[in-house]
Amino acid sequence: MGIVPKVKELDAYLVIDFEEIDDSRGRCRNVADIGHWSTGDVKVSFSTLEDLPYVLSLVRQAFEKQMGSEVVEGELDPS
Repeated sequence: MGIVPKVKELDAYLVIDFEEIDDSRGRCRNVADIGHWSTGDVKVSFSTLEDLPYVLSLVRQAFEKQMGSEVVEGELDPS
C-alpha cells in the first residue's frame, strides 16, 4: 500500500485486485494499467476525516487479502 499526498486530498493505493475489492460506494479506481506513483492496482482518494472510516475499511480488505486470512478484531489496535 502507498499513500500519495496531493494538494487537497490523499491517494491510497491498495495491493488487491480491483475485482476483489468490496467498494459499495464506488470510490475505487482500477489503475492496474496506468502509470502511477505507488504500488497497488486500486486507488482510492479521500479529502475529509469523514471519509477515513470507509477508506480504512478498504485498506483492511486489502490487508486481509494480502495476509491470507481474516484479522482478529483488535489485532490492528496499536495500544
